Amino acid sequence: MSNILYVGPSWAHRSYDTSMGVESAYTNLYRELKLDVVDLSKPGTSNWYFLNKFDQNSTDHYKEDYSGIIWVYPEPMLDIIDIKSSIESEDFWEIRSEHNRQQLQEINNIGVPVAIIGAHSDIVDCDYSNITVIHPSWQKFLAEYSNTTLEHGWGCEVAHRHILEESLDIKPSQNVVDHVSDTWAVWCKLDLNRVFCWCHPNRLGTELFANEIKSNLFAWKNNL
Repeated sequence: MSNILYVGPSWAHRSYDTSMGVESAYTNLYRELKLDVVDLSKPGTSNWYFLNKFDQNSTDHYKEDYSGIIWVYPEPMLDIIDIKSSIESEDFWEIRSEHNRQQLQEINNIGVPVAIIGAHSDIVDCDYSNITVIHPSWQKFLAEYSNTTLEHGWGCEVAHRHILEESLDIKPSQNVVDHVSDTWAVWCKLDLNRVFCWCHPNRLGTELFANEIKSNLFAWKNNL
């Protein structure tokens, strides 16, 4: 049995050739790379969802022995509690960046080797002894493949979803509007270039990126 865990949100779990993932034929990174892992990935999950699995005091504690974790990185703002004030703040990007740093620190504190992959969010500000950055940005890789430029790879649809939620009555800051618009415009280009579907990589986008990270990921695995 494998002692390498594989965690992450929908980006880790499967490719999307339809917006809701209704197709039965799909792939993911570990399938493409033929890796033997314990798959804990789950759509809609956040960094703290998985961090709780490694918390000794959590009732959801993951008790199996493991030598390493492949962490396909979710959007950090999924764990922001006061989402309304954050999205309305002109300091939104700084708030999000601080949550990102805190979450990376907690991932490092698990104490086992982690191979981290920029996915739903880019990997930035990551210099920790237990974390190896396999690739900082799946999104930027696909943007480069599509001959376009992406400044920030992040889960912009999460902010957009909250903005549209009537019960929150959010008036987004210009900072948020600009960041959402810039990233989503590139996602549309990726979709037109047939490597993306709405807010996820499709099968081709997953196959291409798996090949891109293959050597780095196997180098990490072989050093465990």
